[in-house]
Amino acid sequence: MKRLLFLICLLLPRQATAAVPLEITTAIEKINDQRLVIDALTQQITVEKTVLQSRSRDLQTIIARLYPSIEPPQPNPQPIPPPPAPLATSVRCLFMYEAGTLLTMQQSQLSIMTSNKVRSWLNAHCPLECPTGVCTADGLNKSPSFRFLPVEVNLDALPLAWKGIAQATASKKMPWMRIIDERAAIRYDAPWPANETDLLQALETIGGK
Repeated sequence: MKRLLFLICLLLPRQATAAVPLEITTAIEKINDQRLVIDALTQQITVEKTVLQSRSRDLQTIIARLYPSIEPPQPNPQPIPPPPAPLATSVRCLFMYEAGTLLTMQQSQLSIMTSNKVRSWLNAHCPLECPTGVCTADGLNKSPSFRFLPVEVNLDALPLAWKGIAQATASKKMPWMRIIDERAAIRYDAPWPANETDLLQALETIGGK
């Protein structure tokens, strides 16, 4: 403070140095008083902040003791995949292909058409129906409801039961297979499997062994 008074006296005209110091001193004392008040308030705020932080930690400790089973929220778990569809009791199977590609088709895939194991499964799981849509009186013209059809077939000449499934399959990339169960639900709609083993595995997944 003495240094401040000394500097002020140096800046004032010499004739005024004797009359001003009291006023300046009073102003400086007011400023110092206000500074002291500010410092006191700052210290009080710091103390209260420390107290609040301490109480917050104490409160967290009390909550943890009273409710030890409460855990922080966990991220959403991975969605549970839907259960597999129930086994079909009967199926209608369409195997469609391009007649011109039979000579270039892989032998393992071509064998699907002549496999005894595949035919045996189809005979056991595909219900009997009349191929033309009209049954004879003796019912001897009935056969299991699976077809190996070239995509070039006249779709309009097919029985109504096969016309819809064939039209929906004809636009696919050949060779294509579509399987529909007894509830008219599509259970398989994809290219032919690569071989007899893969096909039988897919069929058994749909309708069992």
